[in-house]
Amino acid sequence: MEDRSLGGTPGLDQTLTDLLVERFAQQTRLALEPDENAADAVLTVAIESYRNEPVAVTGDEVAALNRVTISVQVLYVDQVEDDEVLARSFSQSDQYDAADIDRETETAADILRQIADDIFTASTSDW
Repeated sequence: MEDRSLGGTPGLDQTLTDLLVERFAQQTRLALEPDENAADAVLTVAIESYRNEPVAVTGDEVAALNRVTISVQVLYVDQVEDDEVLARSFSQSDQYDAADIDRETETAADILRQIADDIFTASTSDW
């Protein structure tokens, strides 16, 4: 997992890593292999962009509602068959009350859960 977004809340890469490990390790018969060269399959994920922008403003031109959008690039390779199983981008967004500063972090975590679900489903749909 790599965070190339140059922004966003801290720890996005670790949060998404944990979410993906949880899904693949607990919902399949796969086991984690720390050595990429010894693994039967490799899932490479990079957070490409993180945007937090106002979508509604008050009469005083202060943000009332913000939207967080996170986009990631995924490459899933079956190293046994030397086959690219999945290569695509995933993006999700959600809104939060701009007056509640802590909601940005919670909103980002919710988005990462949705993205992890999407990646897992896309990666395992042909099994």
